[in-house]
Amino acid sequence: MKFFHFSHCLKALLQKFSVSTLSSELLCKAIAAIMPALLFTACVKDSKLDGQLLKLSGSGNTVSYLESGSLVFLNDSAYSHTSGYTAMSVSLSKPAPQADTVLAVIDPSAISEYNTQHGERNPGFPADAFMIAHQGRFPVAAGATVSKDSLFIMLRSGQGLKSSSVYLVPVRLTSRKGNKLSQDLYYFKISIKAAKLTAYIDNATALNGAATSRLDGGAFNFLYFDYPDSLKLSVGLNMPLPGQDVIAEAMTLSASQVDSINQAQYFFSVPLPSYCYQLANSRVTIPGGAGVSKDSLVLKFSNRDSLVQYQYYLMAVKLKHYKASKYGVPPAASDSSVAYIRFFLQ
Repeated sequence: MKFFHFSHCLKALLQKFSVSTLSSELLCKAIAAIMPALLFTACVKDSKLDGQLLKLSGSGNTVSYLESGSLVFLNDSAYSHTSGYTAMSVSLSKPAPQADTVLAVIDPSAISEYNTQHGERNPGFPADAFMIAHQGRFPVAAGATVSKDSLFIMLRSGQGLKSSSVYLVPVRLTSRKGNKLSQDLYYFKISIKAAKLTAYIDNATALNGAATSRLDGGAFNFLYFDYPDSLKLSVGLNMPLPGQDVIAEAMTLSASQVDSINQAQYFFSVPLPSYCYQLANSRVTIPGGAGVSKDSLVLKFSNRDSLVQYQYYLMAVKLKHYKASKYGVPPAASDSSVAYIRFFLQ
C-alpha cells in the first residue's frame, strides 16, 4: 500500500509538469516495482558499513595518546627527555584471583595495521628509540583490577629520529598469569623536537627613559639616556636542557669592532672608551630545565666626567663558547648573541 500511494503521488506530480498519462503511469509502476529492491539493497549496504565501523572502533585500541619529547645536542653529546606524557591505566577485565604482573613490550609490527585503518603514514623507528615506563612491568595485587603504576612511553635515544616529526609507538600487554586484560594494545604518538643548544642575549636592566629593540638579524639594541653605575644582562637558551645546568660566557668587543658596528647600523656614535667599563661578571648559569639564566652578566661603568655631553657612546657585548666545561653553550649563529649598548649623555 505504501508503494501504491507513492506511485499515485508521483503520477500527480508528473502530470502537473505535463508528462503524458501513459508515460507517467508506466514510470510510476516501474519505480514502485523496484523500490523494495532499492530499499533492501540500501539496508544491506548500511549493515556492511556499520559492521566495518564497529570493526574499526573495536574496543578502543585504535585510539592514540599524545606525548612529546626533546632531543638536545650539546658539544657532541645528545640528551633525550620526555617533556610531556600521557599516563594510562593498566587493568584486568575482572579482579585478579592472585597477584599478577602485566608485561608491556613495544610492538612495531602493529604500526602497519594502524596506518591501514586510519589512512596514515606513521614511520618506523630505531629499536632503542623509546622505552616503556617502569621497565614494562605493572604489578596487579590479588583482588585488584588496576596496577598501581601507569603506562606511558619515554624517549630513550633520539639518534635516528627526525626533528618536528611524530612517531607512533604501539605497546602490547600480556598477563603473566593469563588473566584477561581490559585492553591489550595501546598506541602512543610522541612528537619529537630536536635542536643544537645555543645561547642568546635575553634582556638587560630597565632604566627610566631606556629604549630596547631587536634589530634585523637579532641583535639586542639598548639605548639609555643616562649613564648608570652598572647594567645586568640575562642570557636565554633556544630550548631548555632538562636535568643539567649549562654555562654561557660573554666578552666585550674592541673599539675597532664597535666602530664597524656603528657604521653598519648608522648609530652616529663613538666607541665608549675601554677605561669607562668593565665586564665584572662574564659567565652565567642556566639551570636544568630553565630557559633563562639564574644570574646575570654584569657591566660596571665609571669615569663619566671624561665623557662629552650631548654625545652618543656605543659599546657591545657578545656571547662566546665557554669550552672549559662540556656543558658550556655556544652562542647562537645569528646576531641575537650580541647586545649593542648606547648612552646619550645630557
